[in-house]
Amino acid sequence: MSYRATLKYMPGEKLVLYRKMLTMDQVFVANLERCIGCGICAYICPKEAIKLHPAKIIDGKLVERATVDFDMNKCVFCGECVVFCPTNALKIEINGKEKIPVVEAEAFPTLIKEIEVDISKCDLSCELVCQESCPTEAIQIVEKTELPKEQKIVNVEINKQMCIFCKRCELVCPKDAIHVIKPIIGFIQLDTALCPKDCEVCVDVCPSKAIYLDEDGKLALTEEFCIYCGACQEVCPEKAIEVKRFLILHSKVKSGAWNAALEKLTSYNSLVKELNVKCEEKKYIRVDSSTRGSAMPKVSKKKFIFANPTDCTGCGACELICALEKEKKFKPSLSRIKVNRLYGIFNIVNVCHFCEDAPCVGACPTKALIQSEETGVIHVDSEKCNGCGWCIEACDYGAITPHPEITSVLICDLCNGDPKCVEWCPEQALELISINKQSDILLSTISRKMIKRR
Repeated sequence: MSYRATLKYMPGEKLVLYRKMLTMDQVFVANLERCIGCGICAYICPKEAIKLHPAKIIDGKLVERATVDFDMNKCVFCGECVVFCPTNALKIEINGKEKIPVVEAEAFPTLIKEIEVDISKCDLSCELVCQESCPTEAIQIVEKTELPKEQKIVNVEINKQMCIFCKRCELVCPKDAIHVIKPIIGFIQLDTALCPKDCEVCVDVCPSKAIYLDEDGKLALTEEFCIYCGACQEVCPEKAIEVKRFLILHSKVKSGAWNAALEKLTSYNSLVKELNVKCEEKKYIRVDSSTRGSAMPKVSKKKFIFANPTDCTGCGACELICALEKEKKFKPSLSRIKVNRLYGIFNIVNVCHFCEDAPCVGACPTKALIQSEETGVIHVDSEKCNGCGWCIEACDYGAITPHPEITSVLICDLCNGDPKCVEWCPEQALELISINKQSDILLSTISRKMIKRR
Protein backbone atom coordinates (compact mmCIF):
# COMPACT_ATOMS: atom_id res chain seq x y z
CA MET A 1 0.00 0.00 0.00
CA SER A 2 1.46 3.39 -1.00
CA TYR A 3 1.96 6.25 1.44
CA ARG A 4 -1.19 8.40 1.92
CA ALA A 5 -3.29 6.12 -0.29
CA THR A 6 -6.65 5.09 1.16
CA LEU A 7 -7.82 1.48 1.18
CA LYS A 8 -11.53 0.62 1.30
CA TYR A 9 -13.00 -2.75 2.29
CA MET A 10 -16.19 -4.22 3.82
CA PRO A 11 -15.79 -6.90 6.50
CA GLY A 12 -19.31 -8.13 7.28
CA GLU A 13 -21.74 -5.33 8.18
CA LYS A 14 -18.99 -2.70 8.29
CA LEU A 15 -17.37 -0.32 5.82
CA VAL A 16 -13.75 0.50 6.57
CA LEU A 17 -11.41 3.14 5.15
CA TYR A 18 -7.73 2.80 6.03
CA ARG A 19 -4.98 5.28 5.32
CA LYS A 20 -1.34 5.04 6.35
CA MET A 21 0.39 8.37 6.95
CA LEU A 22 4.00 9.09 7.84
CA THR A 23 3.30 9.46 11.57
CA MET A 24 -0.10 7.84 11.95
CA ASP A 25 -2.49 5.14 10.83
CA GLN A 26 -6.06 6.36 10.25
CA VAL A 27 -9.04 4.00 10.30
CA PHE A 28 -12.62 5.05 9.62
CA VAL A 29 -15.32 2.50 10.45
CA ALA A 30 -19.02 2.70 9.52
CA ASN A 31 -21.24 0.15 11.28
CA LEU A 32 -23.85 -0.39 8.57
CA GLU A 33 -25.99 -2.45 10.91
CA ARG A 34 -26.50 0.57 13.18
CA CYS A 35 -26.88 3.06 10.33
CA ILE A 36 -30.50 4.18 9.90
CA GLY A 37 -29.99 6.04 6.63
CA CYS A 38 -30.84 9.47 8.03
CA GLY A 39 -28.32 11.16 5.72
CA ILE A 40 -27.02 13.66 8.29
CA CYS A 41 -23.44 12.62 7.55
CA ALA A 42 -23.93 13.18 3.82
CA TYR A 43 -25.45 16.64 4.36
CA ILE A 44 -22.65 18.02 6.50
CA CYS A 45 -19.60 16.37 4.92
CA PRO A 46 -17.39 19.31 3.83
CA LYS A 47 -15.75 17.23 1.12
CA GLU A 48 -18.95 15.65 -0.23
CA ALA A 49 -17.32 12.29 0.37
CA ILE A 50 -20.51 10.61 1.57
CA LYS A 51 -23.36 9.49 -0.65
CA LEU A 52 -26.77 8.34 0.55
CA HIS A 53 -28.35 5.52 -1.45
CA PRO A 54 -32.17 5.52 -1.21
CA ALA A 55 -34.12 2.88 0.67
CA LYS A 56 -35.89 0.04 -1.12
CA ILE A 57 -39.66 0.07 -0.53
CA ILE A 58 -42.21 -2.47 -1.75
CA ASP A 59 -45.96 -2.10 -1.08
CA GLY A 60 -45.38 0.42 1.69
CA LYS A 61 -42.93 -1.82 3.52
CA LEU A 62 -39.24 -1.14 4.11
CA VAL A 63 -37.38 -3.93 2.36
CA GLU A 64 -33.93 -2.36 2.59
CA ARG A 65 -32.86 0.71 4.56
CA ALA A 66 -31.13 3.66 2.93
CA THR A 67 -27.39 3.14 3.04
CA VAL A 68 -24.35 5.38 2.94
CA ASP A 69 -21.20 4.99 0.92
CA PHE A 70 -17.88 6.77 1.42
CA ASP A 71 -15.59 8.01 -1.34
CA MET A 72 -12.11 6.97 -0.22
CA ASN A 73 -10.53 9.56 -2.53
CA LYS A 74 -12.45 12.46 -0.97
CA CYS A 75 -12.64 11.50 2.72
CA VAL A 76 -10.06 13.36 4.83
CA PHE A 77 -10.86 11.58 8.13
CA CYS A 78 -11.96 14.84 9.75
CA GLY A 79 -14.71 13.29 11.90
CA GLU A 80 -17.57 15.77 11.43
CA CYS A 81 -19.88 12.90 10.54
CA VAL A 82 -18.82 11.03 13.69
CA VAL A 83 -19.87 13.96 15.88
CA PHE A 84 -23.36 14.11 14.40
CA CYS A 85 -24.24 10.45 13.81
CA PRO A 86 -27.36 9.95 15.98
CA THR A 87 -26.83 6.20 16.40
CA ASN A 88 -23.04 6.24 16.94
CA ALA A 89 -22.58 4.15 13.81
CA LEU A 90 -19.34 5.90 12.84
CA LYS A 91 -15.93 6.08 14.48
CA ILE A 92 -12.33 7.03 13.68
CA GLU A 93 -9.20 5.47 15.14
CA ILE A 94 -5.81 7.17 15.04
CA ASN A 95 -2.93 4.81 15.79
CA GLY A 96 -5.36 2.39 17.38
CA LYS A 97 -7.07 4.93 19.66
CA GLU A 98 -10.60 6.19 19.05
CA LYS A 99 -10.45 9.93 18.31
CA ILE A 100 -12.33 12.64 16.44
CA PRO A 101 -9.62 14.77 14.76
CA VAL A 102 -11.80 17.81 14.12
CA VAL A 103 -12.75 17.89 17.83
CA GLU A 104 -9.17 17.26 18.98
CA ALA A 105 -8.14 20.27 16.89
CA GLU A 106 -10.86 22.38 18.57
CA ALA A 107 -12.36 23.13 15.16
CA PHE A 108 -15.60 21.36 16.05
CA PRO A 109 -17.52 21.02 19.32
CA THR A 110 -18.83 17.98 21.10
CA LEU A 111 -22.61 17.66 21.32
CA ILE A 112 -24.14 18.04 24.76
CA LYS A 113 -26.08 14.86 25.41
CA GLU A 114 -26.46 13.18 28.76
CA ILE A 115 -28.49 10.65 30.69
CA GLU A 116 -28.47 10.47 34.48
CA VAL A 117 -30.18 8.00 36.81
CA ASP A 118 -30.94 8.68 40.48
CA ILE A 119 -30.63 5.12 41.75
CA SER A 120 -32.02 6.08 45.17
CA LYS A 121 -35.46 6.52 43.60
CA CYS A 122 -35.47 3.17 41.81
CA ASP A 123 -37.35 0.12 43.02
CA LEU A 124 -38.85 -2.95 41.42
CA SER A 125 -42.43 -1.67 41.62
CA CYS A 126 -41.82 0.06 38.27
CA GLU A 127 -41.54 -3.37 36.63
CA LEU A 128 -38.29 -2.29 34.91
CA VAL A 129 -40.25 -0.13 32.49
CA CYS A 130 -37.20 1.91 31.40
CA GLN A 131 -35.31 -1.21 30.35
CA GLU A 132 -38.31 -2.68 28.59
CA SER A 133 -39.14 0.51 26.69
CA CYS A 134 -35.61 1.38 25.50
CA PRO A 135 -35.66 1.06 21.68
CA THR A 136 -31.92 0.34 21.44
CA GLU A 137 -31.56 -1.93 24.50
CA ALA A 138 -29.06 0.54 25.97
CA ILE A 139 -30.37 0.15 29.54
CA GLN A 140 -29.45 -2.79 31.74
CA ILE A 141 -30.84 -2.98 35.30
CA VAL A 142 -28.72 -4.76 37.87
CA GLU A 143 -30.65 -6.48 40.66
CA LYS A 144 -29.45 -7.95 43.91
CA THR A 145 -31.10 -10.25 46.45
CA GLU A 146 -30.48 -8.99 49.99
CA LEU A 147 -32.99 -11.13 51.92
CA PRO A 148 -34.81 -14.31 50.90
CA LYS A 149 -37.36 -13.47 48.25
CA GLU A 150 -36.44 -9.76 48.46
CA GLN A 151 -34.69 -8.10 45.53
CA LYS A 152 -33.38 -4.60 45.10
CA ILE A 153 -32.15 -2.50 42.16
CA VAL A 154 -28.49 -1.70 42.84
CA ASN A 155 -27.58 -0.10 39.52
CA VAL A 156 -28.92 1.05 36.18
CA GLU A 157 -26.20 0.68 33.57
CA ILE A 158 -26.39 2.85 30.45
CA ASN A 159 -24.50 1.88 27.31
CA LYS A 160 -23.92 5.35 25.87
CA GLN A 161 -22.67 3.91 22.59
CA MET A 162 -26.13 2.40 22.09
CA CYS A 163 -28.19 5.21 23.67
CA ILE A 164 -29.81 7.65 21.22
CA PHE A 165 -31.03 10.05 23.96
CA CYS A 166 -34.66 9.88 22.87
CA LYS A 167 -36.02 10.57 26.42
CA ARG A 168 -38.36 7.57 26.23
CA CYS A 169 -36.94 6.13 29.49
CA GLU A 170 -37.33 9.49 31.23
CA LEU A 171 -40.94 9.91 30.19
CA VAL A 172 -42.03 6.36 31.10
CA CYS A 173 -40.22 6.22 34.46
CA PRO A 174 -42.90 6.43 37.20
CA LYS A 175 -40.31 7.40 39.84
CA ASP A 176 -38.91 10.44 38.03
CA ALA A 177 -35.48 8.88 38.45
CA ILE A 178 -34.09 9.46 34.95
CA HIS A 179 -33.06 12.73 33.33
CA VAL A 180 -32.05 12.94 29.65
CA ILE A 181 -30.59 15.86 27.69
CA LYS A 182 -31.25 15.70 23.95
CA PRO A 183 -28.51 17.22 21.79
CA ILE A 184 -30.89 18.41 19.08
CA ILE A 185 -34.09 20.40 19.51
CA GLY A 186 -36.46 20.59 16.58
CA PHE A 187 -39.88 20.10 15.09
CA ILE A 188 -41.58 17.20 13.32
CA GLN A 189 -44.90 17.17 11.52
CA LEU A 190 -46.71 14.13 10.13
CA ASP A 191 -49.47 14.75 7.59
CA THR A 192 -51.36 11.46 7.54
CA ALA A 193 -53.65 12.77 4.78
CA LEU A 194 -50.73 12.38 2.36
CA CYS A 195 -49.80 8.88 3.50
CA PRO A 196 -50.41 6.07 0.98
CA LYS A 197 -52.68 3.28 2.16
CA ASP A 198 -50.94 0.63 4.27
CA CYS A 199 -47.60 2.46 4.09
CA GLU A 200 -45.58 1.87 7.26
CA VAL A 201 -42.09 2.65 6.05
CA CYS A 202 -41.59 5.52 8.53
CA VAL A 203 -42.53 3.22 11.41
CA ASP A 204 -39.96 0.68 10.24
CA VAL A 205 -37.12 3.20 10.04
CA CYS A 206 -37.74 5.34 13.17
CA PRO A 207 -34.96 4.49 15.68
CA SER A 208 -36.82 5.86 18.72
CA LYS A 209 -40.27 4.50 17.80
CA ALA A 210 -41.62 8.03 17.94
CA ILE A 211 -43.74 7.12 14.91
CA TYR A 212 -45.93 4.07 15.47
CA LEU A 213 -49.24 2.42 14.63
CA ASP A 214 -52.01 3.13 17.14
CA GLU A 215 -54.69 0.66 18.24
CA ASP A 216 -56.67 1.37 15.07
CA GLY A 217 -53.68 0.64 12.88
CA LYS A 218 -53.21 4.31 11.97
CA LEU A 219 -49.96 6.24 11.98
CA ALA A 220 -49.37 8.24 15.15
CA LEU A 221 -46.55 10.42 16.45
CA THR A 222 -45.15 11.06 19.92
CA GLU A 223 -42.83 14.01 19.32
CA GLU A 224 -41.30 13.80 22.81
CA PHE A 225 -39.46 10.65 21.66
CA CYS A 226 -38.23 12.11 18.34
CA ILE A 227 -34.46 12.66 18.00
CA TYR A 228 -34.88 14.71 14.78
CA CYS A 229 -32.57 12.47 12.78
CA GLY A 230 -34.74 12.86 9.69
CA ALA A 231 -34.63 9.18 8.67
CA CYS A 232 -38.42 9.13 8.35
CA GLN A 233 -38.39 12.23 6.15
CA GLU A 234 -35.75 10.68 3.90
CA VAL A 235 -37.67 7.45 3.38
CA CYS A 236 -41.23 8.80 3.07
CA PRO A 237 -42.37 8.29 -0.56
CA GLU A 238 -44.99 11.07 -0.44
CA LYS A 239 -43.12 13.74 1.57
CA ALA A 240 -45.73 13.52 4.30
CA ILE A 241 -43.17 14.14 7.03
CA GLU A 242 -41.34 17.37 7.74
CA VAL A 243 -38.42 17.52 10.16
CA LYS A 244 -36.73 20.77 11.12
CA ARG A 245 -33.87 21.34 13.54
CA PHE A 246 -33.49 24.75 15.11
CA LEU A 247 -31.11 24.28 18.07
CA ILE A 248 -28.07 22.07 18.65
CA LEU A 249 -26.60 21.91 22.14
CA HIS A 250 -22.82 21.85 22.01
CA SER A 251 -19.63 22.85 23.77
CA LYS A 252 -18.08 26.24 23.02
CA VAL A 253 -16.18 26.56 19.79
CA LYS A 254 -14.82 29.26 17.45
CA SER A 255 -14.77 27.79 13.98
CA GLY A 256 -15.93 28.55 10.46
CA ALA A 257 -16.18 24.80 9.88
CA TRP A 258 -18.76 24.52 12.66
CA ASN A 259 -20.72 27.48 11.32
CA ALA A 260 -20.93 25.83 7.89
CA ALA A 261 -22.12 22.52 9.37
CA LEU A 262 -24.65 24.24 11.65
CA GLU A 263 -26.22 26.10 8.73
CA LYS A 264 -26.48 22.90 6.67
CA LEU A 265 -28.10 20.96 9.48
CA THR A 266 -30.45 23.66 10.78
CA SER A 267 -30.91 26.91 8.87
CA TYR A 268 -29.31 30.24 8.16
CA ASN A 269 -31.50 31.86 10.82
CA SER A 270 -30.28 29.38 13.46
CA LEU A 271 -26.69 30.18 12.53
CA VAL A 272 -27.34 33.92 12.83
CA LYS A 273 -28.93 33.44 16.26
CA GLU A 274 -25.93 31.48 17.51
CA LEU A 275 -23.49 34.07 16.19
CA ASN A 276 -25.50 36.83 17.86
CA VAL A 277 -25.32 34.98 21.17
CA LYS A 278 -21.54 34.64 20.82
CA CYS A 279 -21.25 38.36 20.05
CA GLU A 280 -23.25 39.22 23.17
CA GLU A 281 -21.00 36.97 25.27
CA LYS A 282 -17.92 38.76 23.95
CA LYS A 283 -19.51 42.14 24.71
CA TYR A 284 -20.19 41.15 28.31
CA ILE A 285 -16.65 39.85 28.71
CA ARG A 286 -15.27 43.19 27.52
CA VAL A 287 -17.57 45.16 29.81
CA ASP A 288 -16.78 42.94 32.81
CA SER A 289 -13.06 43.25 32.11
CA SER A 290 -13.20 47.04 32.04
CA THR A 291 -15.25 47.30 35.25
CA ARG A 292 -12.66 45.29 37.14
CA GLY A 293 -9.90 47.53 35.89
CA SER A 294 -8.32 44.69 33.92
CA ALA A 295 -6.19 45.52 30.93
CA MET A 296 -7.95 45.28 27.60
CA PRO A 297 -6.54 42.80 25.08
CA LYS A 298 -3.55 44.29 23.30
CA VAL A 299 -3.84 45.07 19.63
CA SER A 300 -1.33 43.01 17.70
CA LYS A 301 1.69 44.93 16.49
CA LYS A 302 2.68 42.15 14.12
CA LYS A 303 2.81 43.27 10.52
CA PHE A 304 1.54 41.71 7.33
CA ILE A 305 1.52 42.59 3.64
CA PHE A 306 -1.18 45.03 2.59
CA ALA A 307 -2.07 46.33 -0.87
CA ASN A 308 -3.43 49.84 -1.03
CA PRO A 309 -6.50 49.44 -3.29
CA THR A 310 -5.97 52.94 -4.67
CA ASP A 311 -2.50 52.14 -5.98
CA CYS A 312 -2.88 48.46 -6.91
CA THR A 313 -3.49 47.95 -10.64
CA GLY A 314 -4.03 44.22 -10.42
CA CYS A 315 -1.01 43.52 -12.63
CA GLY A 316 -0.17 40.29 -10.83
CA ALA A 317 3.56 40.94 -10.58
CA CYS A 318 3.42 40.06 -6.88
CA GLU A 319 1.98 36.63 -7.67
CA LEU A 320 4.71 35.90 -10.21
CA ILE A 321 7.60 37.01 -8.01
CA CYS A 322 6.19 35.08 -5.06
CA ALA A 323 5.92 31.86 -7.08
CA LEU A 324 9.46 32.35 -8.41
CA GLU A 325 10.91 33.02 -4.96
CA LYS A 326 9.16 30.15 -3.17
CA GLU A 327 8.71 27.51 -5.91
CA LYS A 328 11.24 28.57 -8.57
CA LYS A 329 8.45 28.77 -11.17
CA PHE A 330 6.62 31.65 -12.91
CA LYS A 331 3.22 30.20 -12.05
CA PRO A 332 0.60 32.38 -10.25
CA SER A 333 -1.23 29.33 -8.87
CA LEU A 334 1.86 28.63 -6.72
CA SER A 335 1.84 32.10 -5.19
CA ARG A 336 1.19 32.76 -1.49
CA ILE A 337 -0.36 36.11 -2.36
CA LYS A 338 -3.51 36.33 -4.47
CA VAL A 339 -4.98 39.29 -6.37
CA ASN A 340 -8.75 39.65 -6.68
CA ARG A 341 -9.59 42.10 -9.44
CA LEU A 342 -12.87 43.92 -8.79
CA TYR A 343 -13.08 45.71 -12.12
CA GLY A 344 -14.56 49.18 -11.97
CA ILE A 345 -14.00 49.51 -8.22
CA PHE A 346 -10.56 48.39 -6.95
CA ASN A 347 -8.26 45.41 -6.51
CA ILE A 348 -7.96 43.40 -3.31
CA VAL A 349 -4.98 41.29 -2.32
CA ASN A 350 -5.51 38.21 -0.15
CA VAL A 351 -2.55 37.32 2.04
CA CYS A 352 -2.03 35.97 5.55
CA HIS A 353 -2.71 38.44 8.39
CA PHE A 354 -0.88 36.31 11.01
CA CYS A 355 -3.86 36.49 13.38
CA GLU A 356 -3.40 36.11 17.09
CA ASP A 357 -5.01 32.81 18.14
CA ALA A 358 -5.15 31.97 14.41
CA PRO A 359 -8.29 29.93 13.60
CA CYS A 360 -6.50 28.03 10.82
CA VAL A 361 -3.95 26.65 13.28
CA GLY A 362 -6.72 25.53 15.62
CA ALA A 363 -8.69 23.98 12.77
CA CYS A 364 -5.85 21.77 11.49
CA PRO A 365 -6.62 18.17 12.52
CA THR A 366 -3.04 16.97 11.95
CA LYS A 367 -1.21 19.86 13.67
CA ALA A 368 0.51 20.67 10.39
CA LEU A 369 0.37 24.44 10.95
CA ILE A 370 2.85 25.95 13.42
CA GLN A 371 2.68 29.63 14.36
CA SER A 372 5.67 31.59 15.58
CA GLU A 373 4.93 33.38 18.86
CA GLU A 374 7.42 36.11 17.98
CA THR A 375 6.42 36.98 14.41
CA GLY A 376 3.00 35.31 14.04
CA VAL A 377 4.18 33.68 10.81
CA ILE A 378 2.51 30.33 10.15
CA HIS A 379 4.66 27.53 8.80
CA VAL A 380 3.27 24.45 7.04
CA ASP A 381 4.63 21.01 7.79
CA SER A 382 3.98 19.33 4.45
CA GLU A 383 4.73 15.90 5.89
CA LYS A 384 1.82 16.24 8.32
CA CYS A 385 -0.60 18.10 6.02
CA ASN A 386 -3.23 15.79 4.49
CA GLY A 387 -4.84 18.43 2.28
CA CYS A 388 -8.15 18.32 4.14
CA GLY A 389 -8.80 22.05 3.65
CA TRP A 390 -9.96 22.84 7.18
CA CYS A 391 -7.50 25.73 7.44
CA ILE A 392 -8.85 27.15 4.19
CA GLU A 393 -12.41 27.15 5.54
CA ALA A 394 -11.33 28.58 8.89
CA CYS A 395 -9.39 31.52 7.42
CA ASP A 396 -11.35 34.77 7.58
CA TYR A 397 -9.24 36.44 4.88
CA GLY A 398 -9.19 33.82 2.12
CA ALA A 399 -5.42 33.82 2.49
CA ILE A 400 -4.84 30.06 2.34
CA THR A 401 -5.06 28.08 -0.88
CA PRO A 402 -4.41 24.41 -1.74
CA HIS A 403 -1.05 23.63 -3.28
CA PRO A 404 -1.80 22.57 -6.89
CA GLU A 405 1.09 20.09 -7.13
CA ILE A 406 1.48 18.42 -3.72
CA THR A 407 -0.76 17.57 -0.76
CA SER A 408 -0.25 20.79 1.17
CA VAL A 409 -1.40 24.40 1.38
CA LEU A 410 0.11 27.77 0.52
CA ILE A 411 0.47 30.44 3.22
CA CYS A 412 2.62 33.59 3.15
CA ASP A 413 5.69 33.40 5.41
CA LEU A 414 6.98 36.96 4.69
CA CYS A 415 10.09 35.50 3.02
CA ASN A 416 11.85 35.47 6.41
CA GLY A 417 11.09 39.15 6.97
CA ASP A 418 12.04 40.39 3.51
CA PRO A 419 8.95 39.90 1.30
CA LYS A 420 9.93 39.96 -2.37
CA CYS A 421 6.46 41.01 -3.52
CA VAL A 422 6.79 44.29 -1.59
CA GLU A 423 10.24 44.85 -3.06
CA TRP A 424 9.21 44.21 -6.67
CA CYS A 425 5.73 45.82 -6.83
CA PRO A 426 5.96 48.27 -9.78
CA GLU A 427 3.36 50.63 -8.28
CA GLN A 428 4.70 50.41 -4.70
CA ALA A 429 1.19 49.43 -3.66
CA LEU A 430 2.40 46.79 -1.20
CA GLU A 431 3.75 47.53 2.25
CA LEU A 432 4.12 45.93 5.66
CA ILE A 433 1.55 47.40 8.04
CA SER A 434 -0.33 46.65 11.26
CA ILE A 435 -4.04 45.82 11.42
CA ASN A 436 -5.11 49.23 12.75
CA LYS A 437 -3.32 51.05 9.93
CA GLN A 438 -5.07 48.80 7.42
CA SER A 439 -8.45 49.84 8.82
CA ASP A 440 -7.61 53.52 8.43
CA ILE A 441 -6.44 53.08 4.82
CA LEU A 442 -9.48 51.02 3.79
CA LEU A 443 -11.94 53.45 5.35
CA SER A 444 -10.33 56.38 3.58
CA THR A 445 -10.12 54.56 0.23
CA ILE A 446 -13.70 53.27 0.24
CA SER A 447 -15.04 56.69 1.21
CA ARG A 448 -13.24 58.31 -1.71
CA LYS A 449 -14.45 55.63 -4.13
CA MET A 450 -18.05 55.99 -3.03
CA ILE A 451 -17.93 59.79 -3.35
CA LYS A 452 -16.36 59.49 -6.81
CA ARG A 453 -19.00 57.00 -8.01
CA ARG A 454 -21.79 59.37 -6.98
